Amino acid sequence: MRHLSIGCGVAAFLLAGGLACAQEKPTPSQDSPPPFLKQCNDKNPPPCADKPPVVTYAPNPKCSKEANKAKVNATVVLTVVVGTDGLAHDIVVVRSGGYGLDELAVKAVETWKFKPAMGSSKPAPVQIHIQSEFHCRG
Repeated sequence: MRHLSIGCGVAAFLLAGGLACAQEKPTPSQDSPPPFLKQCNDKNPPPCADKPPVVTYAPNPKCSKEANKAKVNATVVLTVVVGTDGLAHDIVVVRSGGYGLDELAVKAVETWKFKPAMGSSKPAPVQIHIQSEFHCRG
């Protein structure tokens, strides 16, 4: 049996665009994603995400055969961009659980659905951390 939890304290990161030393400002590409918003607070005034994303569908990953055999307890931590479409994008493993659990956690999160974060009353992309805890017992 495994327990899955979401760190939805919306660990959002603002994209650091335009940090190059060039004198002219590059024109944003039509294909480039909108910048991420940070969670609104005293130190981060608008524009910001005043409502974090909400999970609406989240099937749990299963333990791998190897993890079950080894009776592994592990935590996989992912960073995920929750887009304005309510889907998980740019999934990155930031803490590995080994035994094939990283891949299973990513595959599960790829199927998740969210109510997008809101910023200025509009859906906004944010980056969050998702923590997936595995308790594998064969």
